[in-house]
Amino acid sequence: MMAQNRCEVSGVPPFAPYQQQPPEALNKLPELKAFLKSGEAESYRNVEVNFIHGKKAVLTIYSGESADDRDSWVEEEKVTLSDYQRTEEMHQLMLEKGSARSSHFQSEEELKEMRLKKAQEKADEEERKLKRKEEREKRKAERMARQRLEEEFGDGKESKEEKYQKSREEMIERNRRRDEMKQREMGRYPKPEPEL
Repeated sequence: MMAQNRCEVSGVPPFAPYQQQPPEALNKLPELKAFLKSGEAESYRNVEVNFIHGKKAVLTIYSGESADDRDSWVEEEKVTLSDYQRTEEMHQLMLEKGSARSSHFQSEEELKEMRLKKAQEKADEEERKLKRKEEREKRKAERMARQRLEEEFGDGKESKEEKYQKSREEMIERNRRRDEMKQREMGRYPKPEPEL
């Protein structure tokens, strides 16, 4: 059996529902953040880093037959990485858990390929973010233009407030006429005298 380690920023805090505390952010742990983001963690053989926003940094150790068949992997152990303050401690943890540094086994070409791949992924992500931002700004500009046109020229429809005010005035007038008729029937107002 081949041991497969995977560093993953995931996990649920083990607190009771009413006592939940926010997980320690990577920004508060600069050495751990550098270890995970700079590629040091991935320099170990069979280690993969996944970031999940708002979760604790957890090293999940899986065991499986092959790297291709991840569905058959079995979770062996979880280690909270925020307990380790220094980079040396994290390197020691990786070695304890059975992961050897793969940089000794990789050629310079493979390392260069890995760096280029990471740079390409980062550039693609930045491009996607920029494209989404441009689309958001375009939709906002269109919405603002539509709103200005409606304010300037009107859309031929009454606003809800105008409709409410109009129906209220009609109701007041109906009630006034009804009250006037009841008062006449009851004799409070002099009835008009018939003409002779």
